[in-house]
Amino acid sequence: MKRILPPAWLLLCLAAMTCLHCWWPVARFVTPPFSLAGLTLVAAGIAAAVAAIGMLKRAGTNIRPEDEPLKLVNQGVYSASRNPVYLGLVLVAAGTWVCLGSASPGLAVVLLAALLQVVFIAHEERAMAAAFGEEYRAYQRRVRRWL
Repeated sequence: MKRILPPAWLLLCLAAMTCLHCWWPVARFVTPPFSLAGLTLVAAGIAAAVAAIGMLKRAGTNIRPEDEPLKLVNQGVYSASRNPVYLGLVLVAAGTWVCLGSASPGLAVVLLAALLQVVFIAHEERAMAAAFGEEYRAYQRRVRRWL
C-alpha cells in the first residue's frame, strides 16, 4: 500500500465518493447552493498541502513518505499540524463530500483518513522519532497530529 502515494489514494477516494453518490446516495444532507460551501474546504485543503510541500522543498528534506527524513520542519503550517499534507488531502475529500451533499461518500472520507493514519503517518512518526529523537518528541507534545 505504501507504493501507492497519498495523492493517488485521494484520487481513488474521490472516484469512490462519486460512485457512492451516484449509486448509493442514502440521504441528502446538504442541498445546492449550500453544497458549494464544500469548495471552501477543497481550497483550504489544497492550500495546506501546497504550503506544506513548499516548506519541505525549501528546507531541503524528502517529500515522499517512504524516504528518510533529512530535516525537521516545524514552522508555518507545520506549527499547526504535524501532517498538513495529509490534512489537506482529507480536507479536499471532505469538501468534495459536502459538494456532493449525500451521506454515503462520507464513508470514503473516513477510510481515507484511517488509511493515511495507519499506513503513512504511523510510519513517518517512527522515522521522525528515530531521526530526530527528543527534538521530534518535543514537537509532538507541542503540535497536534491533525489539528
